[in-house]
Amino acid sequence: MRITALAAVAALGSTLLFGGGAATAAPKAKAAELLCNPPVQTLGVDPNGGLWLNKHEDPVGGEARWGQARLLSGGWTGRTIAGHDGSVFALIKEGEIHRWRWNGNGWDAPPPGQAFDVIARGDWVKKFLTPEFRNRISFDNTGAMVTIEPGGELWRNPYNPQTHAWGPARLLATGWDKYNAVVTSWDGAIFGRDAQGRLFRHHHNAASDRWIDEVGVEIGNGGWQNFTRLFSPGGGLIYGMTTSGQLKWHRVTDGKLDPRSGKVLVSGWTADADITAFTNQCFENTLSTPEAPQIGAKPNSRTNLFARRDGRVEHVFVDHQRTMFHLSQANPSDEGVWRVVEGYDNFVGTPSLTENYNGSLQLAAQGADSGVRDSRLDSQWSPVGEGTGRMSSPTTLVTPQPGQAVAVAIDADGKLWGRVQNRQNGVFPSWKRIRVPAEGAPVLSSTAPTVQSVHYSTKPDSIRIIAADRTGKLFATEVSTDLVPLGDNGSRWTQLGTESGITGQVSAITKGDNRSDLAVRGADGQVYAMAEDNNGFVGQKWQAVPGLTAVGEPQAVHTPTGSLGIAARDAAGALHFTERKADGTFHPWERLAANAPASATDPSVARYRDSQVVLSFRDAQDELWITSLNWGAQAPRSGEKKADIAKATFTKIKKKR
Repeated sequence: MRITALAAVAALGSTLLFGGGAATAAPKAKAAELLCNPPVQTLGVDPNGGLWLNKHEDPVGGEARWGQARLLSGGWTGRTIAGHDGSVFALIKEGEIHRWRWNGNGWDAPPPGQAFDVIARGDWVKKFLTPEFRNRISFDNTGAMVTIEPGGELWRNPYNPQTHAWGPARLLATGWDKYNAVVTSWDGAIFGRDAQGRLFRHHHNAASDRWIDEVGVEIGNGGWQNFTRLFSPGGGLIYGMTTSGQLKWHRVTDGKLDPRSGKVLVSGWTADADITAFTNQCFENTLSTPEAPQIGAKPNSRTNLFARRDGRVEHVFVDHQRTMFHLSQANPSDEGVWRVVEGYDNFVGTPSLTENYNGSLQLAAQGADSGVRDSRLDSQWSPVGEGTGRMSSPTTLVTPQPGQAVAVAIDADGKLWGRVQNRQNGVFPSWKRIRVPAEGAPVLSSTAPTVQSVHYSTKPDSIRIIAADRTGKLFATEVSTDLVPLGDNGSRWTQLGTESGITGQVSAITKGDNRSDLAVRGADGQVYAMAEDNNGFVGQKWQAVPGLTAVGEPQAVHTPTGSLGIAARDAAGALHFTERKADGTFHPWERLAANAPASATDPSVARYRDSQVVLSFRDAQDELWITSLNWGAQAPRSGEKKADIAKATFTKIKKKR
């Protein structure tokens, strides 16, 4: 379609001229449910390409009262969809999207020097002119384009009419290939129609990038396949053109179809012609936006130390100025390369780090505004974007098999949220609730959850999530690698021990036998450990590791002897290390290094190669100190003294911006 003129054309014989229809009194809608400023303006394209403006006088009650129709222009022969604030989008066969704006009296002038405003180009546009994809595009009440793409990905792409720029586009969900039509309504309400003619209402909140309801609520009892076009002016109103040429009115409130729905507003229309409405004309205030929780300052937060598959050692941390720094070393003694993660300068806490399937690094970190920000390192860190989630806790990343990274966090209500990359090395969709069984579910604290990839030889792999409730009790649950609860109540919560008063995040490792060890600090300052056995953690008790009063969060590591090692810090900033013996008890705590200053942060540890553990900390000036603990080639036998660890000599690696 090419629009050749915007002047009014000669009157065309068209059944689009919605006549007056007898009106009857309709029940008044509650203001708390639906608010409109009648009339609702609809747009329709007649068989000759004429674009008509019609005004529905009773959108709240659904009676067939219409104002005088008005022909706006001709030449609309592609795909015509209305957006917010008078916007009209024309998708044409050449693979372009043109934007026009009706200001109530006429069309706004195009950008200087242009005949019309071309807002998108590409072959991807052409698919929305085909019967298969014609109804898989919609514009929401903010002007964002929402599309179901081949493969079933649901994307939202905002448009800024001041800058004439799109983006950044955001992946909302996968699996939407089950729907052959998408309709957007007020405040992130997104409707999808499936091949069986069922309509489901979902709710996505763009401000937090959360799915308030990603599962969807069925609207009515089917029959929606009888509509060739579905559109909404907002507020849970859905207008539909039937295959017989009838325009029908529907209203959805609290996920239910109003019993008055199905009223015929007009008959005799061309069923396959485009009909649409400006999308911000009605709204309902029953949909909620999660508030951003307050995130306190977290000075001297721990460095995340990560040993990659290729032998590189990575350090990421937030400095005193809340900037994200990264040091990459070829080995623990290498001077390394410093980088800054750009795009945001108000991070808090310890960032989370994992390795993508292709070996690139994936980072997630919390901002002071509670938003989670992601970045990826190939040759350089990608600039972080707008924060998502509005989470109370920091985010924890893990990459299980088959290699799609998983992110988990906790909201202000103490509930779990997560997201999984759309494919290996892919992007994260919007946050969705991890809906583990409600029975015994704790109200979780804002401490970062601990997340592990669990490998089983006789059943599918899973994701283990360990988190504390608000009294300091620890709980664990397992879900599938796509964050779906396990069958047969397999995701029920298990309390880890009976103690309360656990402080900080649990540190967890998985040993060569695929069993896990945990380390954590109690309210009494002692470090406690717990080992998984054949029954998991059921019935296990916390084992005190005596001899040290610790501060902060102790860190666990899988030592070269195959046992649990723990690093911890005391109140004076000295670092200590211990290792579990073959009989299950622990060696005495060993104080590390006299050549380094006091540690201002908790220690960071990682297993490196076959005989080393890398340990690092930062001092009060935010300088990074690193050492390697080296074990002898032979592990100790039962009852013998532990393998010698070389004296820890720390090296300062000065931060370079």
